[in-house]
Amino acid sequence: MIEATTSKYIEDTHFLIYYMTVSGHLNYNRYGNMMVQKNWDAVKDMPYSEPIRCYLATHVELDKALNLLIQTLEEQGLAEDTVIAISADHWPYGLTPANLNEIANIDRSDRFDRDKLPFIIWHKGIESKKIDKLSSSLDIYPT
Repeated sequence: MIEATTSKYIEDTHFLIYYMTVSGHLNYNRYGNMMVQKNWDAVKDMPYSEPIRCYLATHVELDKALNLLIQTLEEQGLAEDTVIAISADHWPYGLTPANLNEIANIDRSDRFDRDKLPFIIWHKGIESKKIDKLSSSLDIYPT
């Protein structure tokens, strides 16, 4: 996706691009998801259950895409003038609570805990900072 689209906007002075990926969606198994099959070698030895390793394998594609995007921005001298915002639209509903607890401490007594999703803002050179304030996509849009 990044490879096929960056040439369409990378030479513009200003640009706003919205990418939506589906490579991280279920099914989280080795036989029904092409992204899992493609990236299985990257996760096969991780100390997690197979559904979690499959989930992580689907996200290898996002890692590759972001790496290529940042590399392209740096090559074009645009990384310092670019902000990347990353947000999920839902929790990985193809996983069980037990699966989720392998990689995230989900509080089962809090029915909204599984819906706490990360919002990541990247800018070259930005200092890492963790904010635990609850928000939603409605808060992100104006940001």
